[in-house]
Amino acid sequence: METNILIIGAGFAGAATGYALKQRGEGDVVILEKEPTAGEHSSGRNAAMIRAEIADPAIQDLAMAGRAALITGEMAAYEQNGAMLLGHGEDDVSQFFPTARGRGRWCPEDGVLDVHALLQSYLAGLDVRYDTELLTWTREDGKILVETNRGAYVANTLVNAAGAWAGRLGDLPLKPMKRHLFTTTPMQPVDPHWPFVWDDKVGLYFRPESGGLLLSACDEISSEPGDYTESEAVVEDLAAKVA
Repeated sequence: METNILIIGAGFAGAATGYALKQRGEGDVVILEKEPTAGEHSSGRNAAMIRAEIADPAIQDLAMAGRAALITGEMAAYEQNGAMLLGHGEDDVSQFFPTARGRGRWCPEDGVLDVHALLQSYLAGLDVRYDTELLTWTREDGKILVETNRGAYVANTLVNAAGAWAGRLGDLPLKPMKRHLFTTTPMQPVDPHWPFVWDDKVGLYFRPESGGLLLSACDEISSEPGDYTESEAVVEDLAAKVA
């Protein structure tokens, strides 16, 4: 098949790129996704939090623009419960999240987004080929030739949105990392409308989830793409940070 733009990966990077190209009137865009559904990896496993206050100035403007576009609720349901960023100010976190302690900056417009609905909104109306895995790609006569397990594609532009596999696909110095997310059993005092709390210095965030709490020790562990084995050491690290 011949197309103008070929996107590898139907996660948020690939889906948002395809959506933006469609909004701009770009034609002949095809997305190849090796899994049977979209969002089986990082895009479907994230903590769903919209945070605009970012320590890294290189992405601060991007984060603000992203929040402005997503909090409207037009693409997916958004719960504007706010966020408390510990160590960034003098607001008392216990006023907003009674079981937490510390002081920080209160960000009332932050919140939690339905990431699965957002991904489907991006992909709506796009030409996505599932169960299609890229095997090799080469350049020839100004075109890009892509071989997959379901046949060959020819494109003018190839977009590398392969997530943890992006380094391998593009021969780039990218190192796949994984992070653990934990959920507790339901806890009687938890209010689903509490904000999320994020301590950058300690490396810990938590928020209400399914009657209990979702927590992460913000670990970054080098791993192979698609490796979801759990590490007992991270559980111990999380317990120490919570304490």
